[in-house]
Amino acid sequence: MSDPLPQLEYCCHDGQLTREPVPVDEVHSSSGVGTRVFACPEHAPLYGPQAGQRVGAEHVG
Repeated sequence: MSDPLPQLEYCCHDGQLTREPVPVDEVHSSSGVGTRVFACPEHAPLYGPQAGQRVGAEHVG
């Protein structure tokens, strides 16, 4: 079995794709379906202590 592909997300700070997304926020909606907001490891510290740990290859969202 091969290794899972890394998760790709856009950094909310500069819009660049990152293979090491860090969840920095969640956006809630009235429909009940929320969305995670990600930053790259370089920009995640700009979002303070609420920035989570790196996300693995699992799907979050």
